[in-house]
Amino acid sequence: MPVASDDATAALLKLAVVVAMALVLLLTAAILLVDWQPAEEMQLAETTPSRTPVPTQPTAPMIPEPVEPDPPPPPVDPPRTPPPPPPRLPPLEPLPQESAPAREEARVPPRTPRLPPELQEKVNRAIDRGVVYLKEAASGTHEDEYLHKRGGADALVGLTLLTCGIPADDPVIRRLQAQVRSSLLRAATGTYDLSLAVLFLDRLGDPNDRDLIRSGLLRLIAGQNLAGGWGYNCPFLQEADELELLEALRSLPAAEDYVALKQKEDSGRTRSERPAERGRVAELDRDRARPALRSSGPLWADPSRRLNLDIDDDNSNTQFAVLAVWAGQRYDIPIDRSMALVEARFRATQFSNGSWGYHKDKPWQLDSMTCAGLLGLAVGRGTFGKPETSQQPDAGIAAGLAFLAGGVGRPEKPPGPRVGGRGAYIGADSLGDLYYLWSLERVAVAYDLQEIGGKDWYRWGAEILVNRQRDDGSWSDVWRTAPDTCFALLFLKRANVAQDLTGNLRKLDKLIDHGAIRRKED
Repeated sequence: MPVASDDATAALLKLAVVVAMALVLLLTAAILLVDWQPAEEMQLAETTPSRTPVPTQPTAPMIPEPVEPDPPPPPVDPPRTPPPPPPRLPPLEPLPQESAPAREEARVPPRTPRLPPELQEKVNRAIDRGVVYLKEAASGTHEDEYLHKRGGADALVGLTLLTCGIPADDPVIRRLQAQVRSSLLRAATGTYDLSLAVLFLDRLGDPNDRDLIRSGLLRLIAGQNLAGGWGYNCPFLQEADELELLEALRSLPAAEDYVALKQKEDSGRTRSERPAERGRVAELDRDRARPALRSSGPLWADPSRRLNLDIDDDNSNTQFAVLAVWAGQRYDIPIDRSMALVEARFRATQFSNGSWGYHKDKPWQLDSMTCAGLLGLAVGRGTFGKPETSQQPDAGIAAGLAFLAGGVGRPEKPPGPRVGGRGAYIGADSLGDLYYLWSLERVAVAYDLQEIGGKDWYRWGAEILVNRQRDDGSWSDVWRTAPDTCFALLFLKRANVAQDLTGNLRKLDKLIDHGAIRRKED
């Protein structure tokens, strides 16, 4: 056989072997692909007989692994009825609106002072210069340690400017009004601040302030203690406190006239000596009252019984609060129990010489605090006094006015430093001569007096003030600049912050025995 033929044969054989191996590989791969299935299909194949069953060895059945059962659902409470919402307090009753003519009709014009024309001209110029100073101070031109730092100082300046004829829509008044409003809304509780804020906003007469004024008045009434007076602070009241206090005041029996009770004593029917706060007043339960109201004198002290006077307070805070609370009757607040407590307090604490002190038992600051005591008796007579039952002059009032008369007309001191904490103008027994002069003016105007003990109190004070006004239009004594300037201007303007009180007292023509005042002074 030729060599070439053998080589070709060998090559063909090798090729056939390679092709056969390739076919074997392809067939093997196809078998593997056909045999591979997902787990679910394998289980299905195991349970489905083939068309041509082939006997196989029996296999153990597949046992699924145990599965933890789901925990039982938590018990479901039966549907509950939602609790009712807390009861909403009914709003305070709307206040009756006062018309401007009605407000003006209630005001009592002061008697025209009798001054020589030259002195009257000096007074007019002094007032004008003082007003300019106060407006500049309120606008920030003059630095003052009280203005815009205490709501009471702002209110005092606003009250003074209104009294001096500045209109309510003046930008300075509007600024002061906003600051005083903010002070009340920020929970002011100081007795001076609250009292002056009420007096200013009441005088301003903006109907939008009436609810705010009433809120301040209720704080003051809650702050009156069982001795009928006030200290430096009053409680802040939530709406629920205000509502409970107002309802309680309306539910209490009216207070009795002190003079009528005294007449009963004189006829042999004595009042109880049991302290008033040991018993309940009407049906009120003190233990169940809201905490802010548990020390309010008008709720728990009976003016017809002996008062507990062992309480820390003072007559200076008290006289400011009295002036403010007097306005409460214009805001639908019963004030008779409050005023009866005030009168009973001052009746029980008058010293034998007719004066009152800063504290009930301490004879100091007698000049200004005697004015506070006389104001306390005035609101009592203005609340309860009636012409048919006030046929006898009031001995307590006569004694107090006689003491005041002893200080009217004292000589002016030469300019110089203050001595012993007293004022630099006349050295009155007071926290400042200007504070004393305004206190004197308030009492004289409230009682509608041209003279005290036969002395022209207004001319005496006016001459001192026009002499001591500073070049910038201010006055400065113990309280410096703005407050002292206000005291001086209020004196010169004969301001009456309780005009309806004066109207009530005018009806009691036998209230004051002027002859007795002169005799006591002598």
